[in-house]
Amino acid sequence: MKAVNLDKFKKVQKVTLDGKEYEVKGVSARQFIGGFLDDETSTLSDREQFEKMIDALGELTTIPVEVLKQQDFGVLTALMLIAQGIDPQTQEAKQ
Repeated sequence: MKAVNLDKFKKVQKVTLDGKEYEVKGVSARQFIGGFLDDETSTLSDREQFEKMIDALGELTTIPVEVLKQQDFGVLTALMLIAQGIDPQTQEAKQ
């Protein structure tokens, strides 16, 4: 029986932002289980939630934190979706 190559599922996505190409890594099982992207919104202020998102994206992408801080919230949300293996272009925009 031929071995299934699971490496093809460990993809790093490429994104273009402000004309430059960056990489977005997926969230590992260890990160997910450890609460890396936990949504503890009830105990965090809006500012703290935003800072947590920037920190997470700084670890998951090759995008410099200063560049991340200049982006609209929609761009940051799209990056988080990509890191979770979700194509943001297939998600319906919420009004």
